[in-house]
Amino acid sequence: MHTNPLLSLPRHALCRWGVGLSMLMTAGLALAADPSGCGPRMASDGVTRATPFVLAESFIFQGKPELSRYGIQTFKILDRGMLKDGPNGQTADPERIQGLAQGLPKGDEPVVLDIESFNFTVDDATAQRGVDALSGVLKAFRSAAPGRSFGFYGAIPVRDYWRAMKGIGSGPYADWQAQNNRLRELARQVDIIFPSVYTFYEDRAGWVRYATAQICEARRVSDKPVYIFIWNEYHDSNKTRQYTFLERDYWRLELETAFRLADGVVMWGGYDMGARKPRVWDEQAAWWEETKFFAQKVLKNPRAAK
Repeated sequence: MHTNPLLSLPRHALCRWGVGLSMLMTAGLALAADPSGCGPRMASDGVTRATPFVLAESFIFQGKPELSRYGIQTFKILDRGMLKDGPNGQTADPERIQGLAQGLPKGDEPVVLDIESFNFTVDDATAQRGVDALSGVLKAFRSAAPGRSFGFYGAIPVRDYWRAMKGIGSGPYADWQAQNNRLRELARQVDIIFPSVYTFYEDRAGWVRYATAQICEARRVSDKPVYIFIWNEYHDSNKTRQYTFLERDYWRLELETAFRLADGVVMWGGYDMGARKPRVWDEQAAWWEETKFFAQKVLKNPRAAK
């Protein structure tokens, strides 16, 4: 039975964090109006999306099947070999980036650049050095692979669970917004914003608040499409649940939240952090069964139901 976990959340929490009240009226996947203004761009009818929802993956599983048959796109992640050390810190390495670009899969799927070595929370000067370095990386990729779409994993907005939880109008939230303002220049240059909204805790209402705040901030500093990254396991910072797969209904909640508020979702996972090797694909995994159900509902793909 597929019930909607959002129905159990307090009404005031749904309103405050951008989950429309009309969602309370249905357990389906119909797109509801979002009073926060953080939802997807809408067509003139106010009901349908301006652009189709994107369901994508960047899994690392051993034996992963071809998922395009379900309407699921595959996004390439590049996470090394893009920077070189210089007198003023790390900067883009155009020569190595040229080689990386030549090795990209054929097609026009977006490319995710994962560079997590810069700190945008210290001061303006430090943040600007990071923005300049990432801008250089982006410029080099655009030169080497014209026509491809690029974005940075988890860079915009700053990933911060606890300040996001404080709520709009609080001092910590305002400080977080000020740090995100430093990223507006970078946000103008990318094609897609890829906020990271991995699962740190079992608190599902808390996750919705956190994810909604991340999406709202992404939309505040940029008008680019927002595709959130979700992980099918609990984050390794959770010492009691780390490396365990999310419960099926929790995973459903995350997919449905992505559908209602974002323009797309990128599913990541498949690497055993404890054993330091890829996990073996499990066709009967609960999270995967839920993903196929979601794909069938959202993408109207009959194969996904099989």
